Amino acid sequence: RTQRRQGEEVGIPLENAETPRFTGRAIISVATDPSLAVTSTNGDGNAKKDGRMQSSSIKSGSFQVVAELAEKYDFTDENGNRPPSIRSLKFLIPAYGLNGIDEKLKENLKKFGLFQIIPDWKLPFWIMENGAPPPSD
Repeated sequence: RTQRRQGEEVGIPLENAETPRFTGRAIISVATDPSLAVTSTNGDGNAKKDGRMQSSSIKSGSFQVVAELAEKYDFTDENGNRPPSIRSLKFLIPAYGLNGIDEKLKENLKKFGLFQIIPDWKLPFWIMENGAPPPSD
């Protein structure tokens, strides 16, 4: 199933959609990861005099894929699913690679489990920077 707008398919297949709770779990996982904490100092290498340790994440300001954080920190969405990364062939082929193919054929591919054998290979970010694939004619 995909989202529909005025009779046309838009967006991603709903089985690959993520809830806001999934994103929240990623934020909490990164924020509470002690291996990412950086201790603030006075500039002389000593901890702040008031004894409070302030931390900021090494990942701050960088692009993170929630599904990939879910793999690393071992959490799932509220329904127990772990959607594939937007860089993964498991996401890209069903979402974009089958555009223009008859819906009945897509359903049969799902029915016989052929989507399950798509490898979870992830494309590098530099390929993803080019945006969505061009529309099929």
